[in-house]
Amino acid sequence: MTGTTRISISLPTELAERVRELAGGDVSAWVADVAAREVRRHEALEAVGEWESRHGPLEARELDEARARRLV
Repeated sequence: MTGTTRISISLPTELAERVRELAGGDVSAWVADVAAREVRRHEALEAVGEWESRHGPLEARELDEARARRLV
């Protein structure tokens, strides 16, 4: 991704305090990292859904292999 866009969000006080602690000073970078991981997770789930719609559900063995390789 290129460039940046400034946005404003509201969080419950306790959550905002915890985010500041975890971010270690750069809340924007921390939130961007978390958001990017969540986007990748959603994209991966969409890809799996597409694959399953063409080939049928993944079998338990396939899921176990993916977990062993840390893909799930």
